[in-house]
Amino acid sequence: MTMPERSRKLPRFPQLASIVVCCLLGNALAQIPVRLGDPRPVGVSGQPVGIAGSAFDVWVAYSRSMAWFPRLGKSSPRWYGTSDGLPPEGIASLCHDETTQSLWITSTGGRSLRWSQGLESAQESTPPPSGCQSRIAVATSVASLPGLRPSLAGWVQIGSELSPPDGKRQRVLSAMVLDGRELWLATDLGVWTGNAATGRIEPLPLGPVEPCAKSALVDSAGNFWLTGCHGTVSLVDASGQFRGAFSTDDSRYSDLRDARVVGASGGGEGVWVSVVDGMVRLDRTGVRERWMGRKAPFGGRVVSSSRLRDTLWVATENSILCKKDGDKSFRTDLPPWRVPGGVRRIMASPAGVLVATTDGFWWKGSHGWGRPAFVDSASPQAAWVAAQESRSPWRVVWSDGRGVRVDTLPGFGGGTGRWTTALPIHDLAFDATGMVHLAMDGSWSVWNPRTNEHRDWSAGLGMSGPVRAVAPSAERILLAGESGASTVKISPYAPGQSAR
Repeated sequence: MTMPERSRKLPRFPQLASIVVCCLLGNALAQIPVRLGDPRPVGVSGQPVGIAGSAFDVWVAYSRSMAWFPRLGKSSPRWYGTSDGLPPEGIASLCHDETTQSLWITSTGGRSLRWSQGLESAQESTPPPSGCQSRIAVATSVASLPGLRPSLAGWVQIGSELSPPDGKRQRVLSAMVLDGRELWLATDLGVWTGNAATGRIEPLPLGPVEPCAKSALVDSAGNFWLTGCHGTVSLVDASGQFRGAFSTDDSRYSDLRDARVVGASGGGEGVWVSVVDGMVRLDRTGVRERWMGRKAPFGGRVVSSSRLRDTLWVATENSILCKKDGDKSFRTDLPPWRVPGGVRRIMASPAGVLVATTDGFWWKGSHGWGRPAFVDSASPQAAWVAAQESRSPWRVVWSDGRGVRVDTLPGFGGGTGRWTTALPIHDLAFDATGMVHLAMDGSWSVWNPRTNEHRDWSAGLGMSGPVRAVAPSAERILLAGESGASTVKISPYAPGQSAR
């Protein structure tokens, strides 16, 4: 796929120190070797290969993933993939057998697997000799479907297709009737359910519960986590596969009121989530740890978290707190600033703890709190957005709203850089190669601080609206905005030694 792009040199700040200027001039004509491909909207899994149902559950299978829907309620489905035992060679079909009370999966290689809903995993097993037997679920050919009446305004049925007002038709591929009355349809773009007698149907969510996303980050295992505009948290695995959503519509996640993902939990999969009553640790199985009520970090809502070795550092709206592993409460670390509020991000590295605020940066090293000379070269500047490399040399990238700057922590080496722009910057992050990714007034930009080159994309990303958040992982980057989210595959890039 060809993507609109542009690559150009950027103006430099005239006040840059000579060492910075040398870094930028060292390879003035270098181009960023970024190649993109496979844009994948979050929640889209390709065409379904089968649908099956039981008294309480419905499953829709795709080539290498499966969505589970509860028949009671209309919550977003839970997704499963090869890490849950699904056949890596692909799924050919599935069915539910009442005699064994099990879902059976047939792979494209002819293997049979038995799905355990309790364990949420599949194991190779011998299928029933007579095949699947079910009185509840009856497969229905598309030709024998009743006249369909989509509940969405402007939608009509045209043969075996559902046609929306914008003309992007959905082709019905599989149909099933449960208990003689409940109709389920799997199309090449979604799942619908309704009344088999009247043909009245409505769509069910396949991806995030909310189409709008306002923030994103990557956990230590490479998974992507999204925060919806209304507080729903969604999980996308490292391969770009949507794995599920966590919403207060589900009673199991009632703690997630006004949820905001604020930092990776450290040491593997999962994130810390700021909620109304404190903060919780969330992984793909659900809420794993709660620090709420009297145990919650105090000083307002949690805005950011970062882990350094055995200590979790937390920034609230008005305070800084920390907690070592095994501690039963947070300890307040009194910051030096006198004006409350304005904390934007907390970042931890082996050299110390760095806090970005609207009153500039503050640093806690071996001698306590102070202004970091390596960031504030002159007067303190507001840091509206900031991010840090997750490994050496632990550089920091930040923006005061008028430009972007990369600074190097003392004792770790690494290059610096600066970029002026008139465009608002909504989010930024380092990738593993030292490139900086930015959500910049609706577009996505990749910037090389060493050469001061950047490349921008505003279309062909699998999204219909502007980019507001970026989260780069090892092989893919997640882009999120008001119209949803998408992952894009990005080619590996290894900068030369002088890039650091």
